[in-house]
Amino acid sequence: MKKRLGIIILSSLFVAAMGLTYGLPFFGAGQANACGWNGSKGGEDYVPQRRNTDPSRSKTSLMTREQAYDVVAKHITKVNPSLKIGEMKDTGSFFETEIVDKDNKFVELLGVDKQSGRLMVLN
Repeated sequence: MKKRLGIIILSSLFVAAMGLTYGLPFFGAGQANACGWNGSKGGEDYVPQRRNTDPSRSKTSLMTREQAYDVVAKHITKVNPSLKIGEMKDTGSFFETEIVDKDNKFVELLGVDKQSGRLMVLN
């Protein structure tokens, strides 16, 4: 019994020493970095929706109406080839595009972000 207790205590001390050596036990350094362990503010490096602060990104040209039309057209042909593009409006940071069926009845309103080309459902 004493031998088993000694092994358990020795193992626990070994695991604790390894945990202190390599960061937080059972979480590792990667998880600790997400919470600001290495100086970043609250996991800002791990948020996928964060804004890019790279100054070269602001120098890129915005998407044109024709490029946005192509993005929507490719999406529609994959989803439902019987749909077509209706009116497209420039609303500032994105293009607002109506999707209509073959009888010109409104189906959906999509937005195309000018900077990234990402599609957004607006209705």
